[in-house]
Amino acid sequence: MAATRAALLRARFIGASAEERRCAQAAGVLGSRFRPGIATALAALTPGEGDRALEALSRGGLFKSDAPGWVQFAHPLLRQTIYDEIPPPMRARWHAAAFRLLVAGGADPAEAAEHAARAGVIGDPEAVAVLAQAGRTAMREGAIARAKQWLLAAVDVAGSRAEPDLLMDLGEVQLDSGDGRGAIATCQRILAIPDLSDRLRSPAQRMLGRAHFIRGGVREAGEAFRAAVASALPSEKSEAVRALLDEAFISWPSGGPALATPLLERARELAIDVSPRLRARADTAWAFSTFLRADPTGIAVIEGAVRDALANPEADTTDFAWSWGTLGTYGNMTKWTERFTEATRAYDIGMQAAERMRLPVAIAALAVMHGDTCIRMGKLQEALQLADWATLLSDLAPERAFWAAIIHAYTLAEMGQMDECAEWYRRSTTLADPNETWAGRLWLLHIEAVLAMHARRTADACALFDRLRALADRLQILEPCVVPWAGDAITAYLYGSRIDDARAVVTSLESTGDRLPCRFPRIVALGARAALKQIEGDLEAVPGLLDEAIALATASGMPVVEARLRYRLGALLRRSGQDRAARPLLRRASELAEACGAERLAKKAGDDLTLAHGRQHRREVDPDALTAAEQRVRRLAEQGVKARQIADQLFVSLNTIETHLQRIYRKLGINSQRELIALAHHP
Repeated sequence: MAATRAALLRARFIGASAEERRCAQAAGVLGSRFRPGIATALAALTPGEGDRALEALSRGGLFKSDAPGWVQFAHPLLRQTIYDEIPPPMRARWHAAAFRLLVAGGADPAEAAEHAARAGVIGDPEAVAVLAQAGRTAMREGAIARAKQWLLAAVDVAGSRAEPDLLMDLGEVQLDSGDGRGAIATCQRILAIPDLSDRLRSPAQRMLGRAHFIRGGVREAGEAFRAAVASALPSEKSEAVRALLDEAFISWPSGGPALATPLLERARELAIDVSPRLRARADTAWAFSTFLRADPTGIAVIEGAVRDALANPEADTTDFAWSWGTLGTYGNMTKWTERFTEATRAYDIGMQAAERMRLPVAIAALAVMHGDTCIRMGKLQEALQLADWATLLSDLAPERAFWAAIIHAYTLAEMGQMDECAEWYRRSTTLADPNETWAGRLWLLHIEAVLAMHARRTADACALFDRLRALADRLQILEPCVVPWAGDAITAYLYGSRIDDARAVVTSLESTGDRLPCRFPRIVALGARAALKQIEGDLEAVPGLLDEAIALATASGMPVVEARLRYRLGALLRRSGQDRAARPLLRRASELAEACGAERLAKKAGDDLTLAHGRQHRREVDPDALTAAEQRVRRLAEQGVKARQIADQLFVSLNTIETHLQRIYRKLGINSQRELIALAHHP
């Protein structure tokens, strides 16, 4: 193909003058679109020679007119072929000359930077300055990938003379793009500079800590943050506050609020004399930590801080390169207090900003957090889609891979797909921190206990919940909506005849439910009180308690929880011979569960409805509509994921995925994955 293109190009140049050839080569160096005056000067032609050469080449079909003051190649392949035929040493000299001409002509720094990067002008201060300016402009615009490209080029051109400020900017965009390995190398280079100023030492140590953390090096990150605090004090209180906030963030997974809160209290003490924005960050982090301890005091603080983040999400979202940011904190708090519309809005705004700025770590973090919201809202297919998305980004955001696996496991448990849930649980254990007191182990213990209950290993489930309760107390993660284990623990204890343990969990839920604005603790407590009344033989009290729980679940906007309670009351009434009263409860439970994708619960409710002599409303099914499984495969395939990788991610055979793909292509009227990808971009 390349030989054919070259032959066709040479045919166009038969009879061309030396000036025309030089003009074409100069244009090839400048790019597919160029300024004719710059091309003429680069080819060392007089204005008259340049005009005649451009006219002849345009008549020959090589160039065509563009916007005023610009010309472009008739086809990008023509430009590429000309450029490839220029000997590399000559290319470098021409790029250097193009750089000088563009700078002298006052061109946009990004245009000149392209040539500075290709010229190989090592040590040239002017080239370094232009590249750095282009990179910093891209940073301000949120164009992280372009900023990284120019700043890397600036550092390469500067060589051993790269200034610390330039290296700091490079480290920042490397962090924002999820390049932890590159950021570590950059920070270590900064810290190795002799006589590094105190102004830069603490920020460089803090950046190193962040880089270690997104690479999974929690211990190394903590050491770097503590070193940053020591370097900053006593003079640089702002830097000390930032480092303490960073250390508190990474302490949350390993020690929960019990470890993070003292660090945040110290940060707030130092933040008295810092900027209002930094002081608000310290207050917000402290407020969130107290909220996790089931203390509602900080909710108003978080609500006040989010206004700025909603107005300027780009500034907040870059913080997702390694933490939650204010949007994430607010989204989590509103999600856990059942203000799902507000949580969704915060995550959507953050996601749009992260996608505009091409921040993979931020995208993965938001996908995981909003996936948890979707589970609670009964949008189980959407939760799976977000978890799949975060998993695809795991190479760029390895710290989020564990949480993506957890969202998969929780979603599949709600769907009743326990075999795949078990597979994701096993995957999450391989991604987990080995520390037995790591906060993520709360979610692991919960899923493991749910799987044990499903396998009718009640004693094992009870033992797992014992460990979970002890760890939650130790970490001080006491807000019952964060890890929603309480209802399952009560069920396990009741089945295991451990009534006192069940009562202890209920009492704790009632205590926290009295002071927190969420309904979930009260819903679970009412359901548990109904179960206890049933055990005690007080059957008359049971329907009233369950009715009250159903009303709260309906108001909270948690349809799977509502469906489960309706099924429970309907099944109870059916077993007591009250079929007529049972039927509307069971029918509504079946409808809710089916709409959410909670297949196992929908089937149980439907079976009981049949036993109660009721009929389900049958939905019309379009035979050409994609099934839920096909939709999931489609979403992965249209991201460019190959069939083998999809099979691995969904724990099914390659043959199953290929069958799904063939059905998807047939239903959509296409023939290949390439067409599927095109359809996703241009529906």
